[in-house]
Amino acid sequence: MAAALALRGFAAVCIEYRASDEAIFPAAVKDTKSAVKWIKTNASKYNFNPSSIGAIGGSAGAHLAILLGVSSKAQSLNPTENTEDFKIQAVVGLATPIDFSHGKGPAKWIGEPYTANKDLWKAASPISYIDEDSPPILLIHSSNDNVVSYKQSLLAMEKMGEMGVYSQLVLIPDAPHAFWNFEEWFGYTMDKAASFFKEHLKN
Repeated sequence: MAAALALRGFAAVCIEYRASDEAIFPAAVKDTKSAVKWIKTNASKYNFNPSSIGAIGGSAGAHLAILLGVSSKAQSLNPTENTEDFKIQAVVGLATPIDFSHGKGPAKWIGEPYTANKDLWKAASPISYIDEDSPPILLIHSSNDNVVSYKQSLLAMEKMGEMGVYSQLVLIPDAPHAFWNFEEWFGYTMDKAASFFKEHLKN
């Protein structure tokens, strides 16, 4: 993805975050936010625009990308107190898990069973943080995804509509969950993402 976006005119930064075998929620979220702070801190060195940052990810990575985009004001998820360090301007989520509040989600990563701590599962759900200040979001999903239902994206679209946040949803028929990993859909997905970023990120 980074190489494809670079070919389409973007500076692309690959980041790493701790998975559930290394640390539980919200460690991975704080890792993504630390990456954004690094980008802003080093903007002049690498000729980045610190006010023009987008995030993209697929599946678990999409969950973190969306959560990164909508939760800059959530101090419990921020590595430091300055919320400006973590604001980004656009997000593209591919097959994104949006809402864990009904008990379906990555229990190992969240760290406690749903029945033991429903509030924690809600806190790990991007939909909980979508408000009028959320950045524009593009969601791309397979309409027959049997891992993360496309209805998750519909929930996000509904909430963003209620909040007046600009959003788009692209449904791809007859594609696997991780469609972006297949040549048949990769170029199409990157073209859609690049077009969205060009529309919503400043030069």
